[in-house]
Amino acid sequence: MPLIGPVDVTAWGGNENFEPYPEGARDKILVYSPEAPQHNFIKPSHPYLFKLSRTRCPEQFWIEIFAYQLGNQMQIPVPATFVGYSTRTDQCAALIEWFYSPTAEDIYIRGGDYFTRAIVKCCV
Repeated sequence: MPLIGPVDVTAWGGNENFEPYPEGARDKILVYSPEAPQHNFIKPSHPYLFKLSRTRCPEQFWIEIFAYQLGNQMQIPVPATFVGYSTRTDQCAALIEWFYSPTAEDIYIRGGDYFTRAIVKCCV
Protein backbone atom coordinates (compact mmCIF):
# COMPACT_ATOMS: atom_id res chain seq x y z
CA MET A 1 0.00 0.00 0.00
CA PRO A 2 1.52 3.36 -1.00
CA LEU A 3 2.06 6.07 1.59
CA ILE A 4 -0.57 8.79 1.43
CA GLY A 5 0.07 12.43 2.29
CA PRO A 6 -1.77 14.35 5.02
CA VAL A 7 -5.30 15.61 4.48
CA ASP A 8 -6.11 19.22 5.35
CA VAL A 9 -9.56 19.30 6.97
CA THR A 10 -9.50 23.03 7.73
CA ALA A 11 -12.30 23.85 5.27
CA TRP A 12 -14.34 20.71 5.94
CA GLY A 13 -17.66 21.06 7.74
CA GLY A 14 -17.72 19.71 11.26
CA ASN A 15 -19.39 19.36 14.61
CA GLU A 16 -17.59 19.18 17.94
CA ASN A 17 -20.65 17.95 19.87
CA PHE A 18 -22.08 14.85 18.27
CA GLU A 19 -23.33 11.35 18.99
CA PRO A 20 -22.51 8.44 19.29
CA TYR A 21 -18.86 9.19 20.06
CA PRO A 22 -18.77 11.18 23.29
CA GLU A 23 -16.83 8.52 25.21
CA GLY A 24 -13.13 7.94 25.21
CA ALA A 25 -10.05 9.64 26.53
CA ARG A 26 -9.17 11.64 23.44
CA ASP A 27 -11.01 14.56 21.88
CA LYS A 28 -12.79 13.82 18.61
CA ILE A 29 -14.48 16.01 16.04
CA LEU A 30 -16.88 14.75 13.40
CA VAL A 31 -15.94 16.36 10.07
CA TYR A 32 -17.55 16.03 6.65
CA SER A 33 -15.50 15.75 3.49
CA PRO A 34 -16.31 18.13 0.63
CA GLU A 35 -18.34 17.08 -2.42
CA ALA A 36 -15.14 17.17 -4.46
CA PRO A 37 -12.27 16.08 -2.16
CA GLN A 38 -8.69 16.96 -3.11
CA HIS A 39 -7.60 13.35 -2.59
CA ASN A 40 -9.00 10.36 -4.49
CA PHE A 41 -8.93 8.16 -1.36
CA ILE A 42 -11.40 10.43 0.48
CA LYS A 43 -15.09 9.63 -0.02
CA PRO A 44 -17.09 12.67 -1.19
CA SER A 45 -19.57 14.17 1.31
CA HIS A 46 -18.73 11.49 3.87
CA PRO A 47 -18.28 11.80 7.65
CA TYR A 48 -14.83 11.26 9.15
CA LEU A 49 -13.65 11.26 12.73
CA PHE A 50 -10.81 13.73 13.41
CA LYS A 51 -9.30 12.00 16.47
CA LEU A 52 -6.76 14.11 18.32
CA SER A 53 -3.87 13.07 20.55
CA ARG A 54 -3.60 13.86 24.22
CA THR A 55 -1.57 16.97 24.99
CA ARG A 56 1.11 15.03 26.86
CA CYS A 57 1.61 12.67 23.89
CA PRO A 58 1.15 14.67 20.66
CA GLU A 59 2.22 11.81 18.37
CA GLN A 60 -0.37 9.41 19.81
CA PHE A 61 -2.59 9.68 16.71
CA TRP A 62 -0.01 7.71 14.70
CA ILE A 63 -1.09 4.47 16.42
CA GLU A 64 -4.47 4.80 14.64
CA ILE A 65 -2.74 5.03 11.26
CA PHE A 66 -0.47 2.10 12.15
CA ALA A 67 -3.46 -0.02 13.23
CA TYR A 68 -5.18 0.68 9.90
CA GLN A 69 -2.06 -0.32 7.94
CA LEU A 70 -1.60 -3.46 10.06
CA GLY A 71 -5.26 -4.42 9.68
CA ASN A 72 -4.95 -4.12 5.91
CA GLN A 73 -1.84 -6.30 5.88
CA MET A 74 -3.67 -8.93 7.97
CA GLN A 75 -6.74 -8.66 5.70
CA ILE A 76 -8.94 -7.53 8.59
CA PRO A 77 -11.69 -5.09 7.61
CA VAL A 78 -10.89 -1.83 9.40
CA PRO A 79 -11.99 1.76 8.72
CA ALA A 80 -9.65 3.69 6.45
CA THR A 81 -7.45 5.99 8.54
CA PHE A 82 -5.20 8.78 7.32
CA VAL A 83 -3.12 11.61 8.71
CA GLY A 84 -5.30 14.71 9.02
CA TYR A 85 -4.42 18.24 10.02
CA SER A 86 -6.06 21.58 10.52
CA THR A 87 -4.14 24.73 9.65
CA ARG A 88 -6.69 26.78 11.62
CA THR A 89 -5.94 24.99 14.91
CA ASP A 90 -2.43 23.80 13.95
CA GLN A 91 -3.32 20.24 15.01
CA CYS A 92 -2.60 16.85 13.51
CA ALA A 93 -4.91 13.91 14.15
CA ALA A 94 -6.02 10.54 12.85
CA LEU A 95 -8.67 11.02 10.16
CA ILE A 96 -10.86 7.92 10.41
CA GLU A 97 -13.52 7.08 7.84
CA TRP A 98 -16.86 6.98 9.66
CA PHE A 99 -17.99 3.38 10.02
CA TYR A 100 -20.97 3.54 12.37
CA SER A 101 -24.51 3.67 11.06
CA PRO A 102 -27.47 3.72 13.44
CA THR A 103 -29.57 2.03 10.74
CA ALA A 104 -27.09 -0.79 10.11
CA GLU A 105 -27.86 -4.31 11.25
CA ASP A 106 -24.39 -4.55 12.80
CA ILE A 107 -24.06 -3.45 16.40
CA TYR A 108 -21.21 -1.16 17.39
CA ILE A 109 -19.26 -2.39 20.41
CA ARG A 110 -16.27 -0.43 21.72
CA GLY A 111 -12.91 -2.23 21.52
CA GLY A 112 -12.34 -1.68 25.23
CA ASP A 113 -15.47 -3.72 25.97
CA TYR A 114 -13.95 -6.73 24.17
CA PHE A 115 -10.74 -6.43 26.17
CA THR A 116 -12.66 -6.17 29.43
CA ARG A 117 -14.61 -9.35 28.62
CA ALA A 118 -11.42 -11.18 27.63
CA ILE A 119 -9.64 -10.16 30.83
CA VAL A 120 -12.59 -11.15 33.03
CA LYS A 121 -13.01 -14.46 31.18
CA CYS A 122 -9.32 -15.26 31.46
CA CYS A 123 -8.95 -14.30 35.11
CA VAL A 124 -12.13 -15.73 36.61
